[in-house]
Amino acid sequence: MGASDYISSFYEVSNLEEAMKKILTPEAGLSPSDRWEIETPIITEMLADRLRLTPNKNLIDYGCGVGRLAKELVAKTGCNVVGVDISRSMRAFSNLYCETDAFFSCSKNSLQRLIDNGWQVDHAFSVWVLQHAANPTEDIDLIYNALLDGGTFFVMNLSHRCLPTAAGWEDDGINIKELIEQRFDVIEYFSPPKNAAPNLTNLMTFCGVYQKPRKIDNSF
Repeated sequence: MGASDYISSFYEVSNLEEAMKKILTPEAGLSPSDRWEIETPIITEMLADRLRLTPNKNLIDYGCGVGRLAKELVAKTGCNVVGVDISRSMRAFSNLYCETDAFFSCSKNSLQRLIDNGWQVDHAFSVWVLQHAANPTEDIDLIYNALLDGGTFFVMNLSHRCLPTAAGWEDDGINIKELIEQRFDVIEYFSPPKNAAPNLTNLMTFCGVYQKPRKIDNSF
């Protein structure tokens, strides 16, 4: 599949209801709102536990959408979250939805400028996002550079690619696990918690926790 086939505007929305339908598709008889209500607290708990979040920790929600997970994580742990998304409309809605000074959203370009000025965070997470990314190598590199040495990166992702194109959802064959493992050390892989996704989606989903390698000081 050529890059020109990718519909970059697919995730632009006009309201929160439309955003919900883009973020969580109907599955197994569950509506997007059903999934939102059931899955969000489960995934929030998993993120807080696996990343060992504590108050005032800084993290990136890569592919934040309207901030459904960021909002809950801030409320639960007192952390600070920077949401990153390709969709201008999703970013705009995220600041309204999260309703907290502990969250703001930005584009990939803005994140790169922050990194260029020395800004880095303790943790990052990406939930069902990299499977849809047009250039996942670029995204993974950006997350890597945004993390402090020893910082952790949580990923929840389909095992296959699912790209929005004019012909529907397509798989370009890129292996997200392999791309992440080229940059990060693997801490653990595990299956999603029960009810964190519809049964079929759950079977096709992997969860991973990774760490940015610490630099070795050879000055002595």
